[in-house]
Amino acid sequence: MPRLIIPFEVKGIYLSDNQTITEPSADFSKVSFFDKKNETVINPSMPYISENLVSQPFENQKMELEKGLHLHFIIPDMLRADVEFPNNKHELPPIPNRWLVIKNGSEKHIIESDYLYPEYSSLTNKVTVPIPWDKFKAKNLNVPFRYMGRQYAVGAAKAETGETYWSNIMDEPLTAEGYGEPSFIGFLPNCKDILTFHDAHPAAGDTYEIWGWYDLGTGTSDKIKALFQKTTEIAKEQFNTFSTLESLIENGIKYEKGDATILNNLVFTTEQKTLLSTYLELDKDVKSKFIGATPSSDIIEWVFQQLIIKENIALKVFFEKVFADSAATPDGFLDTYTFEQRQMLANHLDIDKIILANLRNTSITKINQTDNTAISKALLILKDKGTLTFKNTLSAFERSVFETTFETDIIGDYHSTENANNLFLYTKTKISTLEKINSQQAEIDYDIAVGNSGTEAISAFVANKLAKSGDLGSFKKAHIENVLEAVQFDSLIGSQVDIGSRFTAARHEKTFRAIEGGIKYLFDFEITPASENLTEENQAFKKLLRESKTAQTADSKLYNQVQTLKEQLYKINLLQTRYDKNIRVIQSKRHQLFADWYKYMMSAHPPYMQDKDYPKGDDVLRYIYGHVVEDISELVIDTGFL
Repeated sequence: MPRLIIPFEVKGIYLSDNQTITEPSADFSKVSFFDKKNETVINPSMPYISENLVSQPFENQKMELEKGLHLHFIIPDMLRADVEFPNNKHELPPIPNRWLVIKNGSEKHIIESDYLYPEYSSLTNKVTVPIPWDKFKAKNLNVPFRYMGRQYAVGAAKAETGETYWSNIMDEPLTAEGYGEPSFIGFLPNCKDILTFHDAHPAAGDTYEIWGWYDLGTGTSDKIKALFQKTTEIAKEQFNTFSTLESLIENGIKYEKGDATILNNLVFTTEQKTLLSTYLELDKDVKSKFIGATPSSDIIEWVFQQLIIKENIALKVFFEKVFADSAATPDGFLDTYTFEQRQMLANHLDIDKIILANLRNTSITKINQTDNTAISKALLILKDKGTLTFKNTLSAFERSVFETTFETDIIGDYHSTENANNLFLYTKTKISTLEKINSQQAEIDYDIAVGNSGTEAISAFVANKLAKSGDLGSFKKAHIENVLEAVQFDSLIGSQVDIGSRFTAARHEKTFRAIEGGIKYLFDFEITPASENLTEENQAFKKLLRESKTAQTADSKLYNQVQTLKEQLYKINLLQTRYDKNIRVIQSKRHQLFADWYKYMMSAHPPYMQDKDYPKGDDVLRYIYGHVVEDISELVIDTGFL
């Protein structure tokens, strides 16, 4: 069976020293539990509450990232979205759990993403994952968490004994959400040694070839089959699109480089016309003219220009020139660039904001040598990232996957043949320069805007920015702030009088938040077209209510009937109000129950040598059951359910 190889992105960071970074979203090694094997309580002074496990803002710089090069594998989008499997369920597809990193063509390392360290392991700077209660009980485990992910050099002895993996305990493959954390694969501290590779001794010029594949054990063949079919369809569709449009894209590149004769020789095949109509989302009128037997030269040129825009060809050609110029003259290549070209360059660079401001400054006619050199270095990094490529362009390597037979010798013995699939991830990257990031982090300036509402805060933020830049002219900052906020109030549209007072009222109203007021029943007196769908009895009742509004006191029978109905309606609304009030009281008491339970957990697990500062846990528990729980139970029974 032919293999399918999907390219993926890798992000990297080089550290000259160990650096403290943000810790993972949660540390499950802190959980309090009873170790039945050793008959002891682990973490007895750690209350069983989430705040002890979840990373706390402004107190989360606790993980140490080792010095060297760290590569983070970015999982492709198609493996992040749910897939319809043979059981007709939409689930997240598995992600590769085996990775082979080949450094400089010879040095090899394996990353086992789903490896779970043995129970009672004591590690630092590792990711922990929880074991669900049903799995913990069914597998007869002793510890409710495991450390996950390992990296080792091929041929080196493994330090750990025992081979336990995610699927062995969870009975399902590893996905993009891991144990249920949405940022599992995107946030490096959450997937360190799971979807990352660490090279302690990198050097400029090193190349890294990275392969990712699946080794999921038994019971997952249906998921792999469905995933393979789905991704194959997507990849083949992209490949076919590129193959059909390849000659047109090449002509677009020549045209953007100055060959105007291309327009005189444009010819579209029937297949290209059909594909372009869908690919460019041509409207009905243009499509009918374009796919005709002899489309006009204006239509052909317009469609060709749309393809150039769609594929960002002008931008790619521009940066090809920029890359060449900066490499040839790194300290002065911008001397011949126009302001528009400098502006385009500034829009795609991530460098010092002062240098960006100089590029965008119309009064500066020549960029100094220091800025030229800094921009050249930034362009070198940008070129290595390969971010400026066609959306659907496949490299020569990727095209060869569909045209030649894939040889499995590259991965060799590292790919399990049992339940193996034919889906691989591949990338190759070269480190041109190593920009050192020291352990002392650079200071970053943050701007914070505060307001009574979101619109007020945004307006204050923008007005302050304009004031600092000097772009306000004679206008006062407060005036600009009011104008920016007024634009966001739909209630002022069309108003010509009392705008100031209406704006003040709208701003004041924005500071309040509406809450549910409950249900109120009313008589519907109006006869509408929808009334025709009612039964004759209901229509007669509706007519009676309408006539009662104009009934004279002489018609005592009709008057008495309506009064009786009004009294019944009043009683219904009274009962509904009482019900709504009880529901809110129940919700409030349940919140209080949670707060009391929190206090109980703190009392039951006081900090070491501080138990005298807390009430006894049994006393708190007795109070909760005797008061809060009983009150809630009585209210629930008294209120009932609608």
